[in-house]
Amino acid sequence: MHSIKHILFISIALLLSACVEDLAPESKDIRSNEDFEIIISENFNLLTTEEVSIELEDELANYDAVVLYFTMWCTTCSGHMDEINYKMDSYPNIQFLMVDFISANISQSKNYQRDNGYNQMTTLVDNNDILQNMFDGKMASTVIINKQKEIIFNEVYKSRLYNVLDNL
Repeated sequence: MHSIKHILFISIALLLSACVEDLAPESKDIRSNEDFEIIISENFNLLTTEEVSIELEDELANYDAVVLYFTMWCTTCSGHMDEINYKMDSYPNIQFLMVDFISANISQSKNYQRDNGYNQMTTLVDNNDILQNMFDGKMASTVIINKQKEIIFNEVYKSRLYNVLDNL
């Protein structure tokens, strides 16, 4: 009986964590089609939680690349975002943008950002699924777009991200 309660508790905890959708995400690169052609990103313009407009072309005019990290504000995403926050200073010519694709509006996104302790990170509010659809974004999806607007990385977050950034 005790083990059933334990299993039930773990199941409920997983459901409440908002990460159930993708606890074991695939580790494949989704940016390449069958012919391995270079894929160019479309321009986008979204508001941040601070209600500042961010446009991809403007960011690439100022940085060597843009990194997008799709967050659900869960514990898994929090661990990834902690690592990103820790490593950001090592890449001063890279713009790191968190993408909140689950919040219904800017206010809700700002609350999640504040409540999870990430006020220092720029967070895009993708409440119309623009970036989610453009990059097939899911929990922990990470995208790197270089200065030529080429999508050079589109995978679930992993340490290989930093190897790619080191080689820019």
